[in-house]
Amino acid sequence: MKHISLLFISMLFSLSLKAQPDNSFFVIHCDPGFSHLFPKLSQMVDSATAHNVPLTLEMSPQWVFSILENDAKLQKVREWQAWGHEIAAHHHGIFHCYWDSLTNYVADSIILYQPQSPACDSGVLISTMQPFWDSLDVLCGDSLLLTWGSSDNHPAIDMYPNVPYRTDGGRTDPAQAFSNPYPVTHGPTEMDGQVYGPYTTCQIDYFFIDNIGKVNAV
Repeated sequence: MKHISLLFISMLFSLSLKAQPDNSFFVIHCDPGFSHLFPKLSQMVDSATAHNVPLTLEMSPQWVFSILENDAKLQKVREWQAWGHEIAAHHHGIFHCYWDSLTNYVADSIILYQPQSPACDSGVLISTMQPFWDSLDVLCGDSLLLTWGSSDNHPAIDMYPNVPYRTDGGRTDPAQAFSNPYPVTHGPTEMDGQVYGPYTTCQIDYFFIDNIGKVNAV
């Protein structure tokens, strides 16, 4: 399983896909993984800073918890924020092949919806989303949480309430790299007597870039 994925998101404020995008930004997915990859992430952020490229760093729960347990890592994150990089959230829900083990879904739904492919490496339930949300508030600090990255079938159930931006995309259509942000309302969705949403977010589509062929495609 890849623990850090590089994606290119280009926001296009023109009606034509043939026009040059007015603004673009890079999003880094810090997938559920091990804290020993933090130095690799630090190298990437240092390189981006040197080239004046601001990053949106989408942190999965495991990364957030690991950083908050280590004062040196937290201090490094504060440096990144001071340099203009955004700390955001990344969530692999129960529909994902590599679920990060947190969800507001009830146990029966987890069993029903988890992928059954032997290639998947889903976790086991650790907790609801609340500990992740609370930890994100601490990690983001004064910058606040502005961006949520997930691909859940019913995003409102696990989504950080009222987060303003949401990212989602894929690996097959390079046209997704060029998009106008657009509003999407998620929910209300009921689960075991609890209602989640409605939450209206500004949706930003993206295209994964994880090899040179994807760069050429864009």
